[in-house]
Order: sequence, then C-alpha cells, then structure tokens
Amino acid sequence: MTPQTERHIAQLFNEMAAEYDQLEDEWYPHLFRQIERVIRRHAAEVAGDRAIDVGCGTGFQTTILEGLGYQTVGIDIAGDLVARAREKLATTGSRAQFCVASALDIPFPGGWFDLVNCAGSTLSFVPDYPRALCELARVLRPGGCLVLEVEQRWNLDLVWGLVDAVSGGAFGYEQSLSEAVANLRRPADEGIELAYPFTHLDGSRETLPLHCFALPELAQASRAAGLRVGHVYSVHSITNLLPSVRLSDPHLHPLLRFVARLLARPDEWVSGWWPFRSLGCSAILVLRKEVLSPLRQKQTVPASASSDARSPHDWAPPLPASVERMPALPDAPAGKATVGAGKTGYRVVRSPRKRTRSTRPDVPGDG
Repeated sequence: MTPQTERHIAQLFNEMAAEYDQLEDEWYPHLFRQIERVIRRHAAEVAGDRAIDVGCGTGFQTTILEGLGYQTVGIDIAGDLVARAREKLATTGSRAQFCVASALDIPFPGGWFDLVNCAGSTLSFVPDYPRALCELARVLRPGGCLVLEVEQRWNLDLVWGLVDAVSGGAFGYEQSLSEAVANLRRPADEGIELAYPFTHLDGSRETLPLHCFALPELAQASRAAGLRVGHVYSVHSITNLLPSVRLSDPHLHPLLRFVARLLARPDEWVSGWWPFRSLGCSAILVLRKEVLSPLRQKQTVPASASSDARSPHDWAPPLPASVERMPALPDAPAGKATVGAGKTGYRVVRSPRKRTRSTRPDVPGDG
C-alpha cells in the first residue's frame, strides 16, 4: 500500500469521525461483544502488562484492554478518529495513549508488547497484509498473544448474494450474477477481493478494496510471520441466517430485530466449534508468537523498561512527537459520510454486501 493510498483511506475514515460510535443495528454490537469476549478470555493467559490496539478507531477495544490492567497504546491511520479517542478517554481518567500510525510501520521497538489487538477488519483493508502481519509480529514479544479479527470468505452471505443477483437485487447486495458465481468458484483456500462502496458527504461514491480471507491463506501468512494459530472463533455464522444487509439496517423491523437477537445466543455458543468456526462472516484468531531458542533471542526492550520492580503505571511508551501535535478535532460536518449503502458508525459500515459483503474497519481496520 503506497503512502498516497493510505492517506486516502485515512481521509475517508476521518469523514466518519463525528458518528463513528453510533451503533443502532444488530450486526456490529454482536460482533464487538464477541471480540470483547475473546479478548477477556485469552488476556488472562498472557504474562505481562503492555498492550497495543492497532486500528483503534475511537478506542473501543483500547478501553477494554486498559480495563484489564494493561498499559495500553492505540494507533490508527485516521487522525480524526484518534483525536476523538483521546477526547473520549480523557474524560474517564484513562492513561491510555494514542498516536497516528500505520499497521505497516508501528513506531515501537521489536518485542515491546505482550498483547496485540487488531480488530474491526483492519487487516482486510490492508492490501499488503503479509507485511502487516510481520509488523504485528515484530512488536509482539516471543510467546505474546495477537487477537486478530478479519473478514472471512466462507459464510451464508455468499448464498444471499447469489439469491440477490438472481432475484434482480431484492436484498440490495449490488452484485452481478457473474460476480456471485465467481466468488463461489474461486479455490476454497483463497480469499476474495470485494469492491467496498463508500458514499461521501456530497453524495459522490467510490470503492475501497476489501479482502475476505480464507482461513488457510491467513494461517499460512501467519506462519510466515512467525505466528502460530491457537484458537479460531467465528462471528455471524448463525445470525447470518438473516442477510447481513438486513442486520446492518438501523431501521430493522422489530420482528426481525427480535429474531436477530434470538439467533445471537447460539451464534456465540458455537463460535469455536467445527464447522461453525470456519463459516462466520468474521473470524477472530488468537495467535502466539513463536518463542526462539535462547541463543537466537535478542533483547529489544530497553533495560530501563524491563525492571520487575516498576509499578503498573510507571511505564510510558516512546510515542512519536506527532501525537502531541495532532490537530484539534473539527466540528461535525452536516450530513453523513457512509461506507456502503447501509448505516454509518463504528468502523466501516456493513451494508448490502457489495461484491458479497461490506464491513466497517477496527480499520480500518478498520479502521
């Protein structure tokens, strides 16, 4: 991903800053509850107290990590989202720190963090995802934990997209029949690229590339980065019995809203079971960085920061000076910028699954 492309993506997400936290649908609240559940379950297995939230947006999961006792940093490429995160958490007495930075160039030494979180489909919006995985692994200490949430290819929206195309767009997936068939026929162990629709404040539209991963390709890229897959969970394997387009609608009919909430409980129960863990619209992976042999390990954390005698809040990461020079958050613009044809809000917006499905990034990434 070129710097120009990254700046352009950041601009798009900056347009959503004023309404980024608005969650009025049934899709994203359920997704974020499952991400939080996985973080809480596996954070207890991590020795250490440093965490980073990559693609932090407005700090949703950053807050969770800090609440678990981690000395936490959040980074995102969208400066307005970072500014809003700092503004929100400042009112709570939080000590979490934020900076504008890319998942391709995380401004911390190797092995600095015990836990890395990268959710909200951040990796799905990074074309050079193998490089991003290597960077996530670089800042993670050997034996540390990475919680990674991505868009997954194999799910019922592939079928809903086909039904939509055959019916002439009854659900609003904005997908041709040839595209729906091509997504199904692609080799099972390969992901698919979608054109993710974004509508600007002035009504103009453009698309962003969105990668929906096949789990085998993601596992292979993870191994190449020195990461081992420990657990895999799905989100929206059962709830996707309803089209994602409907579940992401903030004006969902009360009866369908009731059904969605009814399906959310079994969706949580089976999230780690085969075959359901391979069939969700989103996948949450818990990965561990491989531990090198003692002769190959290198101490990358400054000695002053590694003392066992430090108190939990004595530590301060070496944030770039640009953090303190961030511009003030602008007033909210009139109207709404949207990703896809659905609602806007936290991360990228899941709307009629353009070319099968659209999503909000935790960047891009979510966000």
